[in-house]
Formats: sequence, C-alpha cells, structure tokens
Amino acid sequence: MIMIMLPIIWFFTLGMHAGYAVYFPELYPTRLCGTGSGVCFNGARLLASTIDYVAGAAVLIFAPETRDQELPE
Repeated sequence: MIMIMLPIIWFFTLGMHAGYAVYFPELYPTRLCGTGSGVCFNGARLLASTIDYVAGAAVLIFAPETRDQELPE
C-alpha cells in the first residue's frame, strides 16, 4: 500500500510547491516576489500551528485528571 500511495503523495506535494513558482509571480511585482512567496507560504504554516495549539488546549479541558493515580501496568 505504501508503494502505491507514495507516488501520489509525492505528486501532490511537489505540485503544490511547483505551483508557487507560477502563481505568486502573478500576484507580486518582481522585486517583491521572494518576500511575497515567503509570507504566503510561512503565513499559512504559522496560522495552522496556532490553530493546532488552540485545538490541543481546548481538548485538554476535557482530559481526565491523573494526579495521585497509579500508572497502568
């Protein structure tokens, strides 16, 4: 299954990054192209990591308290 899925994952991952080289130059002037690409790419990563942190903190509210309990065998 891995040998079937890896080329598919590779295609979409490479395609996403290759698309930046075509799409972002149309959005930004030449002198700002590198900065614009970096802001778009890393801005999404920053937003996703923040959302993951907030979601993890929200889940912890419902986690059971384990203080003063013995560890399971």
